[in-house]
Amino acid sequence: MRTIMKLEQVNGEYFETLADRAGEIKAQMSELSAELKDIKQTFEHYNVTEADGEFYRATLSVTERVSERWKELALSFKPTRQKLKAYETVTPVTTLRVNARKL
Repeated sequence: MRTIMKLEQVNGEYFETLADRAGEIKAQMSELSAELKDIKQTFEHYNVTEADGEFYRATLSVTERVSERWKELALSFKPTRQKLKAYETVTPVTTLRVNARKL
């Protein structure tokens, strides 16, 4: 990771800078994601399934995703809380939220 520094080099300004950089990246990702969505919709609208550019090839696939609702199925058997707890898995999750500040 390029942004990690040794503890003795870190100060409050470092994290302020990281927060601003994270916000900039988030904004760029949002803009790029919207642009990519527009490109995908253009392919779909004109029913184009592939295109070769100078550097990249784009292909549009239409598939189906099947999802089983295992929790609903399990609950239909009316298990006890203890039985449900026995099959529960807890996974730690770390999230960095970045929001624009009101100035």
